[in-house]
Amino acid sequence: MFTTSQQILNKAKVDAQSDYGLGKQSSDLFLYCGTLVFAVGLSPLIGGTVAIGGSYLSAGSRIGFPEKREQSSYYQTLNNKNKNFYKKAYLKNARTARKKSALLFSSGGCLSAAYLWWNLLSRTTTSSSY
Repeated sequence: MFTTSQQILNKAKVDAQSDYGLGKQSSDLFLYCGTLVFAVGLSPLIGGTVAIGGSYLSAGSRIGFPEKREQSSYYQTLNNKNKNFYKKAYLKNARTARKKSALLFSSGGCLSAAYLWWNLLSRTTTSSSY
């Protein structure tokens, strides 16, 4: 089977997105809740920034090439050179997808904390003016 580099790259990207894309990992909810708690506890500016940065930097550090991809019929039809190319492209795209997902979920937690802080402060200011 003749496959071009662009076709392999596109397939690797689609496969990585389906495995590691937005909301595909159980850690996404943990990132949201953890950032929310951290940002509420230490303020959205300080706690939120630290939590977002930490989750983004740590995301993708434990990405591996799944056995289901290695056993797939598509992967088995590739020659060794193309298998290596697919695997590298898959891992690169999987890391990118995890980092984007971590950034979005942790940002959501920080924005939720900012909303809670804003609500709390506006109620405090409104009730003290009477």
